[in-house]
Amino acid sequence: MSQAMRVTSQLPRVRPGGFPADPDFPQLAIASDPQRMLELFRRHLEPAAGKGYHIEDCVPLRFRCRQSTARCVLQYTLRLLEPGTGRRWEQGVTGLVYAQQGAAERLWREMQAADPCQGIPADWLTFRPVGFIPDLEMVVQLFPYDRKLRNLRLVLGGALHDLDPQLLARLAPGEWRVTERTMAPTRYRTELGAALKYTLQARDASSSRSASVPSVERRATPWCGPWPTAKTCAPWSWRRLPAPRCCNCCGRVMTRPVHCASPPGP
Repeated sequence: MSQAMRVTSQLPRVRPGGFPADPDFPQLAIASDPQRMLELFRRHLEPAAGKGYHIEDCVPLRFRCRQSTARCVLQYTLRLLEPGTGRRWEQGVTGLVYAQQGAAERLWREMQAADPCQGIPADWLTFRPVGFIPDLEMVVQLFPYDRKLRNLRLVLGGALHDLDPQLLARLAPGEWRVTERTMAPTRYRTELGAALKYTLQARDASSSRSASVPSVERRATPWCGPWPTAKTCAPWSWRRLPAPRCCNCCGRVMTRPVHCASPPGP
């Protein structure tokens, strides 16, 4: 499957100097400085096994910080370069900082106890999914790892393939076979939800025709209900379902259709 991990640069960025001093979170002075965070990420992110990347740039993307709260959630976009190929892309990273001394390190050790790489497709592993920056007492997690959206990595690993027959059925008659799948995140808010665009390329075995099946956007959120499948969603009845209830008790992910353009028919 071709992948497109992109938290796009068109998204609003954090404004420099936009955070007042907070005695509970002195780290914010550094955490909101792109150049200093670039140096820290270069120093502390550990490449996944057999891989090596150069971090060219760090862009603060979205910060959730409120005074008199227990923690701050800081999202960044890292621009990466693969030296051997010259390939460039963007990687989503989240930093968690806590007001309580030692809370971040305890959380990091808990997250490390279970293998954080488990279930993440190899194409999505750039660095180790979980890290710790002791200078800031900051836990770092890299997309698609998310401790609340625990099934997000499974969605990226092929959990939506049962939709393929429904998508192919909208093409002209033929013996269509999937030749390429693309799963591209379009929106992501740490622990709250992600929107993913799923696109197919197909070839007709009987005539060698090629076709692109229009994208389906799926949303992943914390969810306590059953996991919907192609059998439980009526074919091409892309109705909005009741809004998911956000729940921290199990961290399951629900995927639901939110939009699809009509594919070409006969």
